[in-house]
Amino acid sequence: MGRTVIGLLAASALAVTGTASAQAAPTDLSVAYTRPSADYGQLDSVSSHDANSAWATGSTGNSGRPLVVHWDGHTWSEVATPNLPDSALTTVLAVGHAEAWAIGTKAPGLPIVAHGRGADWREVPVPLRAEDQPELTGLTEGWLVGTVLRAGHRLPISLRWNGNAWLEVPVPLPAGVVEGALNAVEAHGPHEVWATGSAVTPDPDGTSHSRIFVTRWDGHAWTPVSTPPVPSLPTGGVASGELLTGPWLVGGNTAFRREIYTFEHWNGHAWELGPAAPTEDDGGAAVNIVRGASAGSPGQLWIAAQQLTGSHRSAPRILRWDGTKWVAYPVPAELLAGSGQGWAVAAGHGGPTWVVVNTQSYRGAGSYASYILRAG
Repeated sequence: MGRTVIGLLAASALAVTGTASAQAAPTDLSVAYTRPSADYGQLDSVSSHDANSAWATGSTGNSGRPLVVHWDGHTWSEVATPNLPDSALTTVLAVGHAEAWAIGTKAPGLPIVAHGRGADWREVPVPLRAEDQPELTGLTEGWLVGTVLRAGHRLPISLRWNGNAWLEVPVPLPAGVVEGALNAVEAHGPHEVWATGSAVTPDPDGTSHSRIFVTRWDGHAWTPVSTPPVPSLPTGGVASGELLTGPWLVGGNTAFRREIYTFEHWNGHAWELGPAAPTEDDGGAAVNIVRGASAGSPGQLWIAAQQLTGSHRSAPRILRWDGTKWVAYPVPAELLAGSGQGWAVAAGHGGPTWVVVNTQSYRGAGSYASYILRAG
């Protein structure tokens, strides 16, 4: 009786192994790792290389230290990062067995790029000036994307790894666009890299509107690519490409705190509208905010999201588009005691599918926790 709610959550989560039982249903999610936090720390990203190597990153919270966790095929374990400055690693990419890149922010609000091989994590310099207020938001093999402030305008940037250093590569905007940003990037090979974000176009009445911006690298240069129209927004609405994974693009359209998500699919020749966003009919798993996405088997898409359930409360929602419908994956009951969000997902390609869920139990100090769930 003396244990707190978070203590019960931690004990329950730690008692579960990283391997689902043989009787587990296809839509089961089991807890493989949990990390309670007393200082607002959390995991932000997860990436899988194969069945024996996956990474998750984030921040330890008020202490300022980066949080790095590795899957070795048997267990998830925290990796010390003594060579990294205080920072939050918000996006990670597994690129080899026990090797990964990560991006995030460090004091005083500057971007950080880190490379890890096993337990050896180190910062890698990037050619960005603090006065340009740079932000790095997207990471794929050999590329980084983000935004800088130059000549009074927010502009998209890309950086390419040449084997020894990161070098900036210009990103042209479409005609008539005055500002733009890149949020995500996905490489399909050296001659096919996609990036998405937003492009701002001025209107005759002196206002402006934002739309989804997609650009493609062909091995020589970035070229803007058109996308299908998305649902119209009221004045002041903002549309942007938020996530890229495999042949999928997730677009977020925001107006008056209302999120309208669109899913687009590359058919080999053009971007086309994909499935409608999940609703209550999809296993009661309507979503308000999509935070993570990962391409699964051909034609399939995983999303990690949250559904607003009340004032300052939300529930994690994990779904998979199977080519014809959304399939909801129920989150373990012990993660639903307070408020929670599906935060990131890495579809298994020869290995498990991993999902990051962050929760708050509203029971004082230590009430925050991050979980890594295993699907199936």
